[in-house]
Amino acid sequence: MPGPYQNADQWLFDNLERACAHLFPEGKQEGENFVVGNIAGKPGRSLSIALGPQPKRGIWKDFANGDKGSRNLPNLWKEARGIPRDNHARFFQELEAFAGQSFGYNGAGKSSDFDWPGCLAKFSDADAIRLATHPKRQYKVETVQWFHKYEHLGLYRGQITFAMRDATGKVVGVNRWFEDEGKWKFLKSPTLFVVGDPAVARELHIHESINDLVAMVDRTGWHLDSAKLFFCTWGASGAKLVKDRIPSGINKIYVWEQRDQPDPKTGIPPNEGWQARVANAAARPVHLVRIPEAYKDLNEWTIAGATAEQITFALDFAKLYRSANEKPEPPKPDYKDLPKNFPPAEQRPCYRVYDSPVTINGRKFKAGVYSHEVATSGEGKYPQDTFICAVLRVVAKTATARDRDFGRLLEYYSSNGIKRTWSMPMELLAGDGSPVLSQLLRDGLEINHPAKKKVLDYISKADPAEFYRCATRTGWHSPTTFVLTEEIITAENGEPKDKVWFQSSSKTADYTKNGSLENWKLGVAAKASGNPYLLFAIAFGLSGPVMMPLNLRGLGVHIHGDSTTGKTSVSEAGASCWGHGHDFLQTWNLTANGMETVAVEHTDTLLTLDEIKEIEARDLDRVAYSAVNGQGKIRSDRSGQARSPHLWRVALFSTGEYSIGARLAEANINIKTGQELRLVDLPVVDEAYGIFNNLHNARDGAEFATSLRTAASQNYGHAGPAMVKAILGYQVSLLREQHSKILGCFSTTNAQQARVAEMFAAVALAGEIAARAEIVPWTAATADDYSDSDSVNAAVSLFNRWKENRSVTPTSFSNEHSSILVAVSDFIERHSESRFSDVNATPHVTKMGHSIEPPIVRDRAGYWDDSSGSRIYLFTNSGLREATKAYDFRRVIKALDDAKAFTKKGTDKTSVLTRIPNGGIMRLYYIDPAQLQTL
Repeated sequence: MPGPYQNADQWLFDNLERACAHLFPEGKQEGENFVVGNIAGKPGRSLSIALGPQPKRGIWKDFANGDKGSRNLPNLWKEARGIPRDNHARFFQELEAFAGQSFGYNGAGKSSDFDWPGCLAKFSDADAIRLATHPKRQYKVETVQWFHKYEHLGLYRGQITFAMRDATGKVVGVNRWFEDEGKWKFLKSPTLFVVGDPAVARELHIHESINDLVAMVDRTGWHLDSAKLFFCTWGASGAKLVKDRIPSGINKIYVWEQRDQPDPKTGIPPNEGWQARVANAAARPVHLVRIPEAYKDLNEWTIAGATAEQITFALDFAKLYRSANEKPEPPKPDYKDLPKNFPPAEQRPCYRVYDSPVTINGRKFKAGVYSHEVATSGEGKYPQDTFICAVLRVVAKTATARDRDFGRLLEYYSSNGIKRTWSMPMELLAGDGSPVLSQLLRDGLEINHPAKKKVLDYISKADPAEFYRCATRTGWHSPTTFVLTEEIITAENGEPKDKVWFQSSSKTADYTKNGSLENWKLGVAAKASGNPYLLFAIAFGLSGPVMMPLNLRGLGVHIHGDSTTGKTSVSEAGASCWGHGHDFLQTWNLTANGMETVAVEHTDTLLTLDEIKEIEARDLDRVAYSAVNGQGKIRSDRSGQARSPHLWRVALFSTGEYSIGARLAEANINIKTGQELRLVDLPVVDEAYGIFNNLHNARDGAEFATSLRTAASQNYGHAGPAMVKAILGYQVSLLREQHSKILGCFSTTNAQQARVAEMFAAVALAGEIAARAEIVPWTAATADDYSDSDSVNAAVSLFNRWKENRSVTPTSFSNEHSSILVAVSDFIERHSESRFSDVNATPHVTKMGHSIEPPIVRDRAGYWDDSSGSRIYLFTNSGLREATKAYDFRRVIKALDDAKAFTKKGTDKTSVLTRIPNGGIMRLYYIDPAQLQTL
């Protein structure tokens, strides 16, 4: 009959959500975990309690202090409520009052004689060093400290002591180390010593001696592997302690050999009897691990220098245990006993997938993938059927349109029943295959850990007949097929030429759906009325799919303004077109290489980057230019061959407190015109409430922003796919025609403004299409009259604000020409007195007739001439090139000439032959600084 603690533990397990909410009112549920700041219940996320999936339910761990974690739910209650672990009465009093039921605790029995918390508190680093450095132990101090940290090791009356616990975890005795005698002595009857979490372990190691157990984990580090469990029976007579203590989840049991001297009376080594009794108590197959004959036990072997690799090698050679006088095993199941859906002998070895459980000779096999092999026992052979993972199907082979990047399309289910599909690149199997296992485990597939390599072997050997074309980036795979990471959208008028699926070694874009499109329209899109920045952000979020038909390489807008103006809320609204408003956001905290991976998975959709201050300026210098350019670096593979570069086409929506130019300026980098036109700096100006103008009955901007973010995290992921379906109904020629008409609504004076207007017009067109398709509740244009169009009016309004924000007057000068003029002007301002001198200088003479040499000019950049009444600067060729080193020199001359900055030009060249003070002649550029002013 279960005891009180077992009853309490089961009740807490069944009512875990209710108990967590009671113990930690400041905590919250996030996905399948309940999180709170710490065991004291402070707000935060460091302490995590697993609510699911079922195999992990109840595991709790504080990541802040590095605890290994536990599944002991009564201890969780005690620590949260400040109840000493040995105060059983108070624990049951509280829990029974909360649960409204009894768990069978009546206070009977003596309380522990051991103040184990006190023993733990007395244990010091000096004690750890004393045990670790003993000649017959020689452990790492860190290992001893680990046993103390997890409450296995303390100090009892001055003696280093191991705790002995009953099955509930209560300390009922101790085993003390008498150092001078070199012996361990019990106080109370010994109990099974357990290291690890029985609830999650899959591999069990049983030792007769505590010295062997500690020596093994000290040398291998296996105690840090949650899949491993360790028992110590405290001597040969303790073999019976193993009975009924082996968890059902254990897949393999190892017994570690010892070679004590034979009993003088019987002549039999006591450990042979211990091995037989352990195997009998286990009532399951066990494997005996032998150690080199030169050593009597594992502790002695490690002192002699055994390495982790040697110990692992010994484990690999473990044999199924059979004692000398063991009775013959019952016959193994014969092939004729197999059900029809298990393969016969002639088909083995092989793998098979079973959608439902099967039973053989009373043994139940759960659904999943099995390895079917032939095992040999003596002269006989029998079938060996090993579960390797839950149901996992290799549905199809995959490759790109160029027959490269081959992969396998996998279908499987998470442990809570959610179907997953992943097009796995075969190149991930080139190494040890750990990236494949990591992705499958992240997606919740149940894998038999000892057989994990067989999962990789199963996938690599599968030969499906089906074939899919794989898309290595999202977006338009063809004019009629649009690819997302978990969805393929096709035209309704027919099947695509090839079956297609997205393939990647990782997934950074979270294309998910929740709620409904109608609720999104009410909670997010409708609030854009009267808010041009918000409307533009949502239209921008829908503009990715129009780039390909409009032949645009990318779109890029960076909205900047003061903190807490609502920029992030607007970003989340746009992001909710494709996924969760907050989770779909990326941050600028990435490198240029990282940007490539992210951009590929956001091709033709939306890439939102928040907080530009998080990226290094030098990375921003490259990213701002290349993000919308659409191509990454060309790299070589291991053989030195050039690999195809990453290609993408993104609509990049960025926010931050700083403009692109200001962020680059912090690193003394001048923004280039190409960067400025690819990622447009758009300031937040002229709105009544930060970035908003219409609060839709909210009390203030903060409340409106909160309601917008909440709506974007409740209903999301519908508008983007709906936009793709709407675009599939248009001819490309019609889209381009409408884009051209909308472009006519924008007033431009030069080619660079026209280029930005082309981007803004594409965003306006996306809003128009969405309004006509009723994806958003906005006013669309009437025929070709765009004056009533919400999206066009918003785009034109923000385009005009961008023009007003640029650092040029509204002339026909390009911004690059303007930047050249600024560069020359800044150079003159910095160096006019130090690197220029008077071209008409005459020697000065003292009253005594001595000449005074003029000041020496180092690194001369030119001269000045004041003879006309205003100062003109005469640049040398090298000086002018230095002042404008970031620009092509021919472009520099043209910019200065267009600005009428040259006061004099030569007959055949712009520079003029000029006599200089030393009597020589050189060519100089005559520049009027007054003509350089652009503001």
